[in-house]
Amino acid sequence: MSLSGLESLIKDCKRNPTVRLLRTESLTDETLSLPEREPRTHRSDIVEGSVLASHDVPKGGRSSFTHFLDGIERRRVLLYSDCIPVVWGYVAACVRRRSEDQLMCPVQALTCSEHGLYFPFELLSPTSFKRYEGLRVHDVRPLKGSETVSDNTFDVQRQAFNAVSNRRAEQEADLLQSWGAFSSDRDWLLVDGALSSSFRKGAQERVVGVIKSHLARYFEGDDYRLILNLKVGQRTSVFRPRVPNLEPVYSWYLRLHDDTGRDPTFGLVRLEACAEVGTLSMADEISAWLMAERSPLSLPDARWDRMIYPIYDCEQYLKALAPSRAHIEALVS
Repeated sequence: MSLSGLESLIKDCKRNPTVRLLRTESLTDETLSLPEREPRTHRSDIVEGSVLASHDVPKGGRSSFTHFLDGIERRRVLLYSDCIPVVWGYVAACVRRRSEDQLMCPVQALTCSEHGLYFPFELLSPTSFKRYEGLRVHDVRPLKGSETVSDNTFDVQRQAFNAVSNRRAEQEADLLQSWGAFSSDRDWLLVDGALSSSFRKGAQERVVGVIKSHLARYFEGDDYRLILNLKVGQRTSVFRPRVPNLEPVYSWYLRLHDDTGRDPTFGLVRLEACAEVGTLSMADEISAWLMAERSPLSLPDARWDRMIYPIYDCEQYLKALAPSRAHIEALVS
């Protein structure tokens, strides 16, 4: 990826006394701390049986997942113009294919990346930034419930960071849609993250999402404790989350690794698949595939208990192609 436009912008900013370049801002990505999000509780409907229960997943066998989708993001406050923070964001996503000899290979047609500037056009005109080659300019919209854009620098930065994350999600959704046309009826795609925010025109077959975070929960009381007390190789009944404005999916929890002596969410993931009868009949089989993906471990990643190795491989591949922190910091210095 060419950074010539970014280099030209930074050179011009160094000559402009009204612009403040930041030289000590750390570059963050999805493996580092993100803006705090509040835990959310949603309602759900159980679709497998009448009550939430634990089920033993069949042991043995091999995974039938053939393709894996993940994305990364990096962002930093690059400069202040008229006291308005301008965030530089880099997003990339890919689908990797696992060959019959278990090697992970990129699918060039299903790999994308871009970098750009994020700030509210209402507070800062984008005109002067649009002339730099290869740099996309994104308008940062007001926070939900706000009629106007806040000029509070912390609000602007948080909105811009969220906009970078949203752009990454759009890229991943684009690749998911493209994979649907690209794949054969023997292929299965495992997506890092929720499918409910990626589906655009109804659910897709042969696609499963694995969610590592538990900020959103769908049960309370005894049902919630049942989830946290799952043993290794156990899953919950399938349920349908009730989340407004998102495509319907079927979901269930699965314990990948023993949580003895650890946080009760250790090794706990939530799966999503299309809301169809076929998903109910395959919940055990799909869960067994994911259990088979536990080896090799995704070390040294701190999320190894919930991240399977092919997803870790996607991240490492994307990071190898991304502009390095050292490069960006050298440009600003």
